[in-house]
Amino acid sequence: MYHPDPWPKKRHHKRRLVQPDFVEAAVNVVIPGGRWMVQSDHDEYFQHMVAVLGAHRQLRPIPWEMAEADPGPDWKGTNFEVKFSKRGHPILRAAYQRLPRPVTEG
Repeated sequence: MYHPDPWPKKRHHKRRLVQPDFVEAAVNVVIPGGRWMVQSDHDEYFQHMVAVLGAHRQLRPIPWEMAEADPGPDWKGTNFEVKFSKRGHPILRAAYQRLPRPVTEG
């Protein structure tokens, strides 16, 4: 998930993609062992994403290098990554791995 719209105004935060309900739905379609990578140039939203993803019981943080796939020699980055890197904005990255579903007794 690269550079989702941060909706920076407080009154617009409810429009942000990364919310607990969205994370729950997305985790349900990621296979166990699958990886979810997030990237943003917006620090406050990135911290929000890390908090929401990190709170999910079936996601565990992993090093970015473990999740990163080799996109090939022609890859320059996403449009936002290129644009904000040129402006000197740091690109913030986090990666998670989907754990197996917890076993329930019953």
